[in-house]
Amino acid sequence: MVKRNQPKNTADHVVNEIRDRLEQLGAVGRPFAIFDPDLMDSAGWAELPALGRSQPVGAILAVAVPAAVVPDLLPFLHHDHRQAFMQGRPIVINPIEVEMRDENRAHRPHDTERLKSAKTALAAHTFRIVSAQTAIELARSAEKNRAAAADAGKRARERVENAVWRGGNDPDGTGKMRRFDGLIDRGRRLALTFFGVERANDVTKAEEGRIADRIGPFNDDPTALEETAATLEREHVDQVRDLADHELRAQAHEGAMARWSASVRAGRPVEFADGLDVTNGTVTRQSAPTLMRLAIDGNLNPIEVNRNMETMREACEVGRLIGLLRKGQAIALTRGQAAILIQSLQVFISQLHGSGRPETEADGCDWYLADAALNCHDLSFWNRTIARILETGATETIEPMIP
Repeated sequence: MVKRNQPKNTADHVVNEIRDRLEQLGAVGRPFAIFDPDLMDSAGWAELPALGRSQPVGAILAVAVPAAVVPDLLPFLHHDHRQAFMQGRPIVINPIEVEMRDENRAHRPHDTERLKSAKTALAAHTFRIVSAQTAIELARSAEKNRAAAADAGKRARERVENAVWRGGNDPDGTGKMRRFDGLIDRGRRLALTFFGVERANDVTKAEEGRIADRIGPFNDDPTALEETAATLEREHVDQVRDLADHELRAQAHEGAMARWSASVRAGRPVEFADGLDVTNGTVTRQSAPTLMRLAIDGNLNPIEVNRNMETMREACEVGRLIGLLRKGQAIALTRGQAAILIQSLQVFISQLHGSGRPETEADGCDWYLADAALNCHDLSFWNRTIARILETGATETIEPMIP
């Protein structure tokens, strides 16, 4: 707290005053913005009023904070956000409340729901992607007999296995193989509920059909076939890597939250390393478009464990819902979610007919979300439905398109 016997114009007094103010705002649990008026340019001042409109809570309070004190007062601020602040941009701070966990004396901690969701997504998609990659390898093969199919399956497993593996003490490779076998078996069991199919083999058949549709037109053009196969393979490897990285992020977040809870019980402050893991304040992080794709593909909201991207929470929740709709499940769309979706569709359509590609990370999120939505229903359906939701304010149930 502020030392009242300090002269009010000292640097320490100013820092303490700001610290008290930020702690008070954090205790309320609502987001707030910080800015340095000495660094702000016209773009920064124009951005400040818009910050509240990006938040589900509406208008938010903005606090002037000198850049020099930010590292001390906000040590877990992500590098990208600190850099934006130093360039004269206001940034939103979302307080994180400790989640008190029961003391666990077991050698291995229990998986939380967030970690279970991450593991389920990785397992289910690993099973799916192995099926897809096997179809690619078979398409590359000149032979189409049983031996060729076995070889294709082996090559597919190796490619996906290497993408999933995140290291460890495994000198002879048996640990990697055992984990991968378990991952595929678990994914096969989870496929029914995760993808909304009656049999796990339905996933395999769907992937074989998808690959045939992409590669089939080039059966008489080996060069084009290989280019298409290589593109699909990169997509598969990137997707499974992102899911494996998300599982690690979930493990780091949940472990740090458990340790923070233990520190609170013991009357100690959060350890610096745990603070970094809770906030994901490290230099490396998954990009915003990657998080959106995780939401769509993974039936989860990745912001639950990427707390430094809290401003994306609502958009990623829409991504999660659209992902469920794409898998054949009905969803309920609120007015706020409809507004997010129509904005993404508008950005996608305008850029598709303009530059032909996303121009920023935010645009990349819009492209993933819009593309997924348009795989569920056409643009006219979404325009009519969203216009009705925005006009009435009523939540509507969106049914999947009948095949």
